[in-house]
Amino acid sequence: MNLIYNNPFRILDLSITANEKEIARQYNKLATFAEMGRINSKTFDTDFPFLPSADRSSVAIEEAKKQIEQNEGKLLYSLFWFWKNNSVDELALEVLKEGNTEKAIGIWEKASFANRHKIYKPIILEESLIISSPHFDNTDDESHLLKKNDEEYIVERKKEESYSIPTAFYELNFENNWSIECQAKWIDGVDNASYGIVFGRGKGSYYFFGIAGSGSYMYGKYDDWTFTNCIDWKENKNFNKWGINKLRVEKIDTALKFFINDDYVDSWNAEPFFGKYFGFKVSKNQKISFRNFKFSELIEDEIYGEGLNVSSKNLCNIKNLSTLYLGLSLASTKGTFKINHFKKGIALAEYIFVHDNMEEFSKLIVGSKFNCSIERALHFFINDILESIKTFLNQPGGISTTELIGSFATFPIEAKHFLNSKFVVKQIQNIDKEIEIANAERKRSAAAATDAGKTLVINTKADLEYLRNTLGKEDYQYQTIADKLSHAIVQCGIDAFNIWKDAKGDIDYVKAIQSEEAYLNEYEYALQIAETQRAQQRAKENLDTCKQYIIDKHYYNCWFCGNKPPEETCKFEITIYKETYRNSFQRRVQFSYLPISIPRCSDCLKSHNQIIEKFTFSLIICTMIGLVIGVLANGYWFVGLLVGAIIGWIIGTSLKGQQTSKESIKDTNQSTIRNYPLLNQALREGWQFSKPSP
Repeated sequence: MNLIYNNPFRILDLSITANEKEIARQYNKLATFAEMGRINSKTFDTDFPFLPSADRSSVAIEEAKKQIEQNEGKLLYSLFWFWKNNSVDELALEVLKEGNTEKAIGIWEKASFANRHKIYKPIILEESLIISSPHFDNTDDESHLLKKNDEEYIVERKKEESYSIPTAFYELNFENNWSIECQAKWIDGVDNASYGIVFGRGKGSYYFFGIAGSGSYMYGKYDDWTFTNCIDWKENKNFNKWGINKLRVEKIDTALKFFINDDYVDSWNAEPFFGKYFGFKVSKNQKISFRNFKFSELIEDEIYGEGLNVSSKNLCNIKNLSTLYLGLSLASTKGTFKINHFKKGIALAEYIFVHDNMEEFSKLIVGSKFNCSIERALHFFINDILESIKTFLNQPGGISTTELIGSFATFPIEAKHFLNSKFVVKQIQNIDKEIEIANAERKRSAAAATDAGKTLVINTKADLEYLRNTLGKEDYQYQTIADKLSHAIVQCGIDAFNIWKDAKGDIDYVKAIQSEEAYLNEYEYALQIAETQRAQQRAKENLDTCKQYIIDKHYYNCWFCGNKPPEETCKFEITIYKETYRNSFQRRVQFSYLPISIPRCSDCLKSHNQIIEKFTFSLIICTMIGLVIGVLANGYWFVGLLVGAIIGWIIGTSLKGQQTSKESIKDTNQSTIRNYPLLNQALREGWQFSKPSP
């Protein structure tokens, strides 16, 4: 790391807690040595063997002093150097002077990881039970209104007394570690009554984590309709009064933990489910909207550095271990990159930037009067990280952009915003811009919606792929932009179809289906990129509808030309037969018959009639000519008649083929119409063109 190797505290051989007088005194001392040419003969405590040699020229010493003269510079550069704050640090730093980095790591890890608690990560089991379950029904009676609207479920309690408890079955194993969460929006009504998550319900017994619109929460259970208050009403400072709040219940081992807007608020002993129904409860006269009813299994996550219990005693140990790992990640004469060291160093650095920790660290380094900016410190830290590893970014033996951004996933949100501005903001802005263009184009002219959608796919494909590779499919920001793009692509297809509806709602199916056929690939792409269940469901519904129209287009198009609307009076009709009984002895046969109508337009009917006329005319003329020639040839009239008929049939058939080919339509021969889907299916089931004979 550049600011570890060339850190001003290292160059000046100073502690990061050095005051102004100590900095000035050490600078004068080193400047004198440098001027006398004796600087290289000196030994310094900060020259650890694992680091390259430090530049202590007069210019470097002067620059180092300037960098830490002011409080902000002193704080920022201290982020990249060791902090001797207790006996553990003293011991580890002495070991580092000897060049034993592994032993120093062991010393600092022992102090940093003491009393580490387990960390769990969610594996989604059900993204939205509201969408997937049929048990959340629509009801409107004197007691309440229950209304399901896509992923939203509205519960409006009409009576002041009692409550509504809509629930749905879900197979959640109580013995596992799990979480249940939902988004609850207070819309109207009283604000001092409970609403929230019901879980583990069996008839009149269930558990309930509830909140009130005015800003408080509670937890209790009902056992055969008898209520037990476990956690009485408590105020919550992070509650969005009369607004939207995210509720989450976690069960880990034998404890339930309760969260509001991802902030831990309380806990209680976990008890086995009464049953396997889960849902919501709304008390008294209020209207609440629920969304994103999600179920997850919680599994232990062994990510390095997660779950540390940070205190004033071990914060320095954690920071020093982070600095050592970051220094070791590039400390190689061969110019190699140690990605595991790098990731560990970043994972530990997270704890420095937690608000309370940063304030404490800032006070120790520059005093309580300095106003510490976490955002400024984060930008400074990340900038040097990026500058230090730029030659290894997206290179063999280095680190990918996705891995780099993922390393900062648990940092304060300012870190993510800053990294996005460096790596993905351009792509996101371009996708948003293309979506706006496509939306404006389809609204301006629905006739151009198909082209707008196709152009949108082409112009955003590379950017979306970059975001997917950089952020990862699990990233919320990627999922949001991918779903937004999927929605815009699908909407272009919908508008292109709807243009063929008239004011009465009648559809020109021929042109509408042609539009669907032309847009099939775009529908498939929209489903492919959709990330959330809601976006996937919408894309799939439209793709399935498109495919069904294409499959059934023979119902809506003239089957013979394929591009004109059929007319009832022009349909081609044929009867097919199927033998149902045969008695060989009495030479009796029974059969069923089935009339089949093939859709046909007036133009194809006219062409088919012309073809028949030409064929008939050719057959008659040639037969008559043959007959005349046969009579004149010593009475061979029959031979002449037969030969003329054959020639007429050949010429007529040729004319039929020429006209159907010229007009690009199918003829009405049995060999052709047997390919009509309904007819083809019937023939495979044993039906036939000819009537069965005894």
